[in-house]
Amino acid sequence: QLGNEAGVALAVALERNSSLQSFTLEAGGTQLGNEAGVALAAALEKNSSLRSFTLQATSTQLGNEAGVALAAALEKNSSLQSFTLKAIGRQLGNEAGVALAAALEKNSSLRSFTLQATSTQLGNEAG
Repeated sequence: QLGNEAGVALAVALERNSSLQSFTLEAGGTQLGNEAGVALAAALEKNSSLRSFTLQATSTQLGNEAGVALAAALEKNSSLQSFTLKAIGRQLGNEAGVALAAALEKNSSLRSFTLQATSTQLGNEAG
C-alpha cells in the first residue's frame, strides 16, 4: 500500500523532472500522510514545467500540515495552471483552508482551482 516513503520518492522525481506537464496522484485509501504531502508541496514549489497538479487523497493520512505546505507552494509556483486537491474525510482544517485562500490571491498563473473537502475539519474561517 502506498505510504509516505513512496510519496516522498514521487516528490523527489517530480522535483527533478523538467519536462512533465501534468501530475496526478490518486492515493485514496492509502497510508499517504503529511510527510509525503509536504514533500510533494516542496516539489511543486520548485518544478517550473508542471501545468497541472492533482492530488486525490480521500481516506489517507493527509492533514493540515500538508495542506498548508501545498498552499505555500501555490504561492510560489508561477507555471501551474490547474490545481486539484480532493481531501474527502481528512483532517484538512481551517489553517489549511485559509492558507489555500491566501495562495489563490497571490498566484496569477492558475486558471483552475478545485478543492473537494467533504467531511473534513474545514470550518467557517476557511470559507
